[in-house]
Amino acid sequence: IYPGVAGRSLMGTYLEQANWNLENAVAAWRAGRAALIGRPPPPPPSPRPAALRAASGWAAAPGQESSGTQASKAETAMSAKGEKRGEVLIPFNDNFEQERRDAALALRLHLEERTGERGVMSPAEAVLLLHQHNWDLTQASTSFTTLQHARTGLARTYDQMRIPVQREIAPVAQQISAMQQNERLAELVNLTGRNDWYSLRVALQKRNWNLVATVSRWYTHGILPVEAPAAVAPYGGVRMDVNLRPLPLPSRESTMSTAREQGWAAEPEAFEVLSGEQGSSSSSDSEVGPSLLKQKRKRPHGFMVNSTRTTAKKGMRNDQKFLIEYISRGRYWFNRFERQETFRWPDVNFSEQAHGHYPNPDTSKLVDFDWNNQQHLHWLNNWRRQNIQRATGLQTREQAQRWLPEELDFLYALSEELLQEQLRSNPNKTEDQLLPLKVVMDKKVEWTRRMNDKFAGTMQAGSSEPRRNREPSALMTQRSRTRSIVERFKVRPDEAYFAKVERKEKRAKAAVEAVQKGVKRRREEEDSDK
Repeated sequence: IYPGVAGRSLMGTYLEQANWNLENAVAAWRAGRAALIGRPPPPPPSPRPAALRAASGWAAAPGQESSGTQASKAETAMSAKGEKRGEVLIPFNDNFEQERRDAALALRLHLEERTGERGVMSPAEAVLLLHQHNWDLTQASTSFTTLQHARTGLARTYDQMRIPVQREIAPVAQQISAMQQNERLAELVNLTGRNDWYSLRVALQKRNWNLVATVSRWYTHGILPVEAPAAVAPYGGVRMDVNLRPLPLPSRESTMSTAREQGWAAEPEAFEVLSGEQGSSSSSDSEVGPSLLKQKRKRPHGFMVNSTRTTAKKGMRNDQKFLIEYISRGRYWFNRFERQETFRWPDVNFSEQAHGHYPNPDTSKLVDFDWNNQQHLHWLNNWRRQNIQRATGLQTREQAQRWLPEELDFLYALSEELLQEQLRSNPNKTEDQLLPLKVVMDKKVEWTRRMNDKFAGTMQAGSSEPRRNREPSALMTQRSRTRSIVERFKVRPDEAYFAKVERKEKRAKAAVEAVQKGVKRRREEEDSDK
């Protein structure tokens, strides 16, 4: 449903009505949304679009009857139940940008109704709170108890993004400035959901990269589209879709804000003031000195656009997972999952991707990507993890911790200790009868505790950093990958792992033999020359 506004309770309603079938729930959501705003609904509309009207409680589009007259008694009761809980209702709009602005207004009105205070929330505060919660109105409205509580959370991330980006000469300072620009541009693209990233970059540059001031301007006036020169940005400065086709540049009319309501507070100079200082409010885009703001925290090296680090899940189709978008070196980049030797992609324009070209594969062996095939998902998740790491400089998971000989010896000793315990507990059984050696859960936990007590936090020979704690699953996996333990205690081997090791050893042996043959050949040539 991206880039539309979401509501957790409403999404739950749709999933329940679709019997928790994700694709059916999404199709029903889209059909209901289209019917509500007066569009022809996309097929198939299941369950009925009226469920969305009843659950949302928002005014019907022109020419449509209200949710109270169209919905069934059960659906009307559902809407009443939502209103009784005090949930914020989703302001659906044909224009996604305006829908997000309307959601910010709905959040402000909800706060005023809850607290009785008027004119205390600014446009940027409402927008950034929703952005922090992925435009989920339900989650955003319940995430804070007071406005000051909400401002404290905003300050940690966004106060530093008010400070003008310095134009330094020193290389290190230049790198930091470039990272700040990349981060703020990625935030603004994600916040607005816009296709035209170059237009947003121009808007930030006009305000000396003050993200909060730019967000406030976007709410009150909008950001007009700017077509990028070809020498500056390819494809006119717009993003790509999952089929590697440029998304359209929005029209001027669609980007202009229609927000004309009163009652907003002026934008504060900072969301959170340092202790002992008093901040003032101003509606202008004035620059803010660093003395007012909290110190910068460490930032990642790259900045993703419209991407979460969650893995693709079985049976949960999400084609957006095929595309990774990010901001780097002041512009937009993309990378698309291919594996063209395996999958058939009839709609994808791979000519736009600058790498990953394969020889013409045997098309008779190509298959469609299957969201219920665990191997397909494994390939996709591996690709995403590697490419997100390259784009951001961050690991999506910690690197595997190599097992040291001392740790393997200790794991072997634990297994031997367990076998001897079982022999003493079962005097009528032979060792062969007790094998393969099984480890119950309590024993796994005990082994893990003892392993961590002995090695965690220590510096071992051949290691460059202290050992981290290991999990029980890591110990059990290593048992099946240690040949001495597999042979001694008849543990079921990890055949895929041993096959991989064997292939690696063969490649290494072949490389050594090739070098030896080359050396021998050169010596023979030298001898013949003599």
